[in-house]
Amino acid sequence: MKVKDPRYDYHITVSAHFILEDNNKILIAKRPETWEWAPGRWSLVGGKLYKDESFTEGIKRKTKQELGFEVEPKGLYQVKQLVIEGKQAFMYFFVGDYEGQEIKGEMQDYKWVGQEEVKQMDLRDFAEFFYRDMFNNYLGGDREVTPMSRVESLNYIKLSETKDYQYWFEGIVNKHFDPEKVGDYKKWKKRSS
Repeated sequence: MKVKDPRYDYHITVSAHFILEDNNKILIAKRPETWEWAPGRWSLVGGKLYKDESFTEGIKRKTKQELGFEVEPKGLYQVKQLVIEGKQAFMYFFVGDYEGQEIKGEMQDYKWVGQEEVKQMDLRDFAEFFYRDMFNNYLGGDREVTPMSRVESLNYIKLSETKDYQYWFEGIVNKHFDPEKVGDYKKWKKRSS
């Protein structure tokens, strides 16, 4: 599928999404009708990361935009890899607790849903095909998360200014590399032509 918005026209996308929970319900948001992907459908808050942004920075930016306040993730719930024609999307789902803040972000509408409400929603109400099953699993008790202390974002751009990184990087790139001498490259080239 070719997208019209050139900001999203690339081979791999990475996005961070947020499950905000309160009293065994999760918050879902109705996407604005002006958005290209899934306008008017229900979604979690979150979205694509900027190219130099960590997961935590992306979650804080997107929750501020879409909820009106920043949220600190307490853990990673799931990772979904979507294989789409000509693309791949990696979607990371984080979890956090609602602390009573006023919700006033850029989304069209918001609602708290429990497992029964999710079961009653039509599949076409959701922004992603897998949301209904994922929400039901989460609300049904599958809430194991990887703590944020085990989710690490290494910014090689910033690290490149350190002596240890510069020492490690020396010789990492083969100056005499010839892709024609690599079997995998030949298979890829044949498949791509």
